[in-house]
Amino acid sequence: GQSSLLPGQCWPFSGDQGHLFILLSHPVSITSVTLGHITKSQSPYESIASAPRKFSIYGMRTATEEGTYLGTLVYDQDGAAFQTFRLPNPDKGVFRYVKL
Repeated sequence: GQSSLLPGQCWPFSGDQGHLFILLSHPVSITSVTLGHITKSQSPYESIASAPRKFSIYGMRTATEEGTYLGTLVYDQDGAAFQTFRLPNPDKGVFRYVKL
């Protein structure tokens, strides 16, 4: 099927937690992460209770390794739609994959 990017037409995870793996176009040193979500005023339900809140970041050199822990961050549901987080320990290496 085809997905939509309209508010309320999200890509939900089953349960209260999940993982997202991202293959980067080339190996990079990860210093910050930006997470975006619609704001409460943009939501057709005036609530974004299902938005990500607390999330951890792992850098991975290969798709099969456990990964290097880079930090745990908190998305503010009352803040801006796009929030950028500087990682507390950005000098952990160069990675090809990211796991959130």
